[in-house]
Amino acid sequence: MNGLHVRHFDRPPRATRQWSAAATMMIALVLAALLLRLTIRDRLPGLATVYYAVPLPVAAALAAAASAIWFALRRRWLGGGALGLALICLAWMDMDASLRCIIIKRIPIAEDQPPLRVLLWNVSSGAFGLEHIETMVRESRADIAAFVEARQPGEWMENWWRKTFPAHRYHGFGNGMVVLSRFPISDARFEPLGDLGRCGSLRVDFGGREPLTLALIDIQHYVFSSRASALQGLDDWVTAHRGEPMLVLGDFNTPPDSVHFEPLRGKLANAWERAAPRRYSPTWPSILPVLALDQIWVSSRVEVRTIEKRATIVSDHLPLVAEIAVE
Repeated sequence: MNGLHVRHFDRPPRATRQWSAAATMMIALVLAALLLRLTIRDRLPGLATVYYAVPLPVAAALAAAASAIWFALRRRWLGGGALGLALICLAWMDMDASLRCIIIKRIPIAEDQPPLRVLLWNVSSGAFGLEHIETMVRESRADIAAFVEARQPGEWMENWWRKTFPAHRYHGFGNGMVVLSRFPISDARFEPLGDLGRCGSLRVDFGGREPLTLALIDIQHYVFSSRASALQGLDDWVTAHRGEPMLVLGDFNTPPDSVHFEPLRGKLANAWERAAPRRYSPTWPSILPVLALDQIWVSSRVEVRTIEKRATIVSDHLPLVAEIAVE
């Protein structure tokens, strides 16, 4: 009986077991996400959900939280191991930023070529008021502004865009996709990209120079769906326009380290990786961003001089502002 009593009182309290189990689950999730990152990445739709849900910043945070729990429970070896895993994730983030800075063949662009300021923003249907869109365009001094999840087009909304931005040409593609340009626009088209994507394209005419081909992308997000067909459709579109000065931007709902971006990387360069590879790029969610869902890509005939995020709490996406020069 005494032995039974000893074994009973030696058992950890229920709360301790629950916290330890939670920490174990966190580490298991982190290890699964890192294993995917080292192997198949997001090739399989079901497992891709884990890959997207646990990017490196989230993995580092989960490992650090597990470490804190185990140190609090006086399980120092486990706590130290989890802390080491968190540091590995942080080091991986830094190394990943450098490795993904892929250099493609570029045509030199004269330094005195006037820059264009480009704004990209998923505005979440303007849920907090349309005046925030006006403020962002004015403060960013955007020559070209592209919006995803703007309000659905209609006579009232079209009048609002044209009246609010008289210095810009306006084009609405439908499905909440809008482009404003200080320069004339032409050849506007709208087409699907696979099952989940949409592409609104047009040309920005500068006069006396070859037009800039612009594509605004919106890829829908479903938890267990693959982005493969949408990004393959985009690759086909880019291939059809290869050789043109090209600006491809939008809400891809896919992080740029996805395996499905690989065909594009020989034809386009990610603007953030080109201009600010060491800076933290995620744009979603806006309060504590962990995924770089909003992206700008350019062809070799477009130079990215600067790129930055703008702080906001009126959308779940942070806007991007880039300064580019077109050959």
